[in-house]
Amino acid sequence: MDDGDGGGRPYEQGSGLRGLSERVTGAGGTVTAGPRPGGGHRLSVRVPA
Repeated sequence: MDDGDGGGRPYEQGSGLRGLSERVTGAGGTVTAGPRPGGGHRLSVRVPA
């Protein structure tokens, strides 16, 4: 269960959705993230093979 405290780890460059997006787009892919209509969130990552 996620208690929302963020894990207690300090921010590190390249972590999180921004870092993921930078790496994926650098490889020619796409990242989309956002809330789902029925609740929760969706993360979609597409990278060319």
